Amino acid sequence: MKIRCGHAIALALGLGFSSLSPAQPIAAPAPFTANVLIVKSHDEIADWVLLAPSRRLPEIGRLRKVTRGVKLYLPVIATFSDSQVGQNIDLYGVTQIISPMGNTFVGMRSFANRVDPRAPRTIVLEPVPFVLFDNTDPSGDYRIRASIHRGNEVVVVNETFRLE
Repeated sequence: MKIRCGHAIALALGLGFSSLSPAQPIAAPAPFTANVLIVKSHDEIADWVLLAPSRRLPEIGRLRKVTRGVKLYLPVIATFSDSQVGQNIDLYGVTQIISPMGNTFVGMRSFANRVDPRAPRTIVLEPVPFVLFDNTDPSGDYRIRASIHRGNEVVVVNETFRLE
């Protein structure tokens, strides 16, 4: 299996942001959820990010059966109920791929420190890891475990797919 971290997607490009005035009270950070997608392209990631939250069904953006030789992107995404524009963003994620035998193949790290105003409630951590399975990888059910950390707060998500 080849495992790499990919390049930033277009939605994570740096843009100018407004900051809070020191005189304004700073509210407690908004709660968030963790998501990990299993997709074949950066376009699929961008499509999911721009979907209305009510249309992000559990199977959207998550392949369940994959074959060898196909590059899979595994973006870790934080979603918030409120806009994060102007908020202090300091997230880091850890993604693990667990084999059908229970072995952890890798622990990949990703980070986020800004929000794109085009998707103010959704933050894709960078870099986006990708995997490419070959003939030496066992067939069966794989689990992806991703965690997003913000200070002492940790949110974990698990997804599965079958390598055939």
